[in-house]
Amino acid sequence: MPERQAFRERIRLEAAERFAAGAADAEVAKDLRVSVRSVRRRRRAWHDAGTEGLRSAGPTSRPKLSEALFTVLEQELAKAPVPHEHDAVGDRADAARARFQSPGPGPPGDRARRGGRGGLGD
Repeated sequence: MPERQAFRERIRLEAAERFAAGAADAEVAKDLRVSVRSVRRRRRAWHDAGTEGLRSAGPTSRPKLSEALFTVLEQELAKAPVPHEHDAVGDRADAARARFQSPGPGPPGDRARRGGRGGLGD
């Protein structure tokens, strides 16, 4: 059983213990850090089939990747990253941005010559 699936099952079984002790749905949800809706759904399953009704039935669907593709993915992820190379389009875009950038503040005293304080209301 995958680790996450086992973790979720442990949470459900802990909820069953609390159901048996008479804990309220909101209290169980808060303590186990799950939604009240989820607790209600699990309480119904527990009521109908007991603790066995809370056990995992396995994955609900087939894996999205076959074992072979998953192996290839793991091999690719294990490789060192490839350095990024700029393409011609990226270089042109960088040059265009450089042409249209603001020239920045003028020389010291420039605001005084314009007569303003440098605020938006000048």
